[in-house]
Amino acid sequence: MKKKSILIIDDEASFARMTKIFLEGKGDYDVSYETESMKAVETTRSTNPDLILLDLVMPELDGGDVLARFNDDPVLKSIPVLFVTSMVSQDDTSDDSLVQSGDNIMIPKTSPPEFVHQCIQDKLAGVI
Repeated sequence: MKKKSILIIDDEASFARMTKIFLEGKGDYDVSYETESMKAVETTRSTNPDLILLDLVMPELDGGDVLARFNDDPVLKSIPVLFVTSMVSQDDTSDDSLVQSGDNIMIPKTSPPEFVHQCIQDKLAGVI
């Protein structure tokens, strides 16, 4: 079975590295990351991920701006995106539920890694 590729776009390099190590440890994913939002489109084109974990709050372009650029691109707009952000916390959710804003799903950065993993699996399967 081919591993799914995930691109993490987050200005917090330590968060991106820890998430990469965790997800690759699951054995199902090849994970790369980009810490500069201005390079997000270029990196996404070159890595062609199956899914993107996108931070919402970043300098220069925020996650909403990055997503808008993806949506303007005929190839990139089909890649599923999950926001992982400190803008919401588990206190904002009941149990381990997701926060939905419009069509976007937001996962609190404080979520347990296993919950993030389950959200990725669900998004790749088209459940969320």
